[in-house]
Amino acid sequence: MKRPSNDDAIRLRTSGERGREGGGIDWALIRAVYMRFVGLAWLVKGLYHGATILGVFGPSFATLDMTGQVSAAFSAIGDCIAGVGLWLTVSWGAVTWIVVALGEMAFAISGGAEPASALAVLVPILLYVVVTFMRRRQAARL
Repeated sequence: MKRPSNDDAIRLRTSGERGREGGGIDWALIRAVYMRFVGLAWLVKGLYHGATILGVFGPSFATLDMTGQVSAAFSAIGDCIAGVGLWLTVSWGAVTWIVVALGEMAFAISGGAEPASALAVLVPILLYVVVTFMRRRQAARL
């Protein structure tokens, strides 16, 4: 199987799939589109947290407790990095996203948020794991 080039992420397909006839679900395409969708959402989320730090939205950054300030700063930087990595559909983007999401979940739980809302972050991660598993299974059959 031919190794994908860097330009393949932009085209949402790998080099070996150009000549393949359609016959089922293209899990590589679904995974790339899902990663870009989540990447865009996380980038917007990071920009929102950055705007919160600057005082555009919500309460003043200075009035937040220490956990809220650290959480906002961590989310502003981490979400933007993870969003860009996911948009590029590179492996470090998914790893960064999972680490940042789990870190934000820990901040939310330590800040007094309900565990159900904090655990809602796990749903997109589990969906990513399922889509990645299906893509790898499909690639193994080819």
